Amino acid sequence: GGGFGVTGEICIDDAMPCRTNFKFKNAELDLGKWGVYNFPPVGEGWFDTIYLDDERTHGYFACHP
Repeated sequence: GGGFGVTGEICIDDAMPCRTNFKFKNAELDLGKWGVYNFPPVGEGWFDTIYLDDERTHGYFACHP
């Protein structure tokens, strides 16, 4: 097994309800038998959710270190 995962926080922007702000808190790389490695959090940003209709959405994403 193995994998890559991140944890973080998100919150809705009070001034723009379609915007969600996020900030990464931790990143972990699991290389199975070669070990698990933690990385410092890098990056924060926002994404906007645009509802096209009842079934489809579109997101716009921006991130910076």
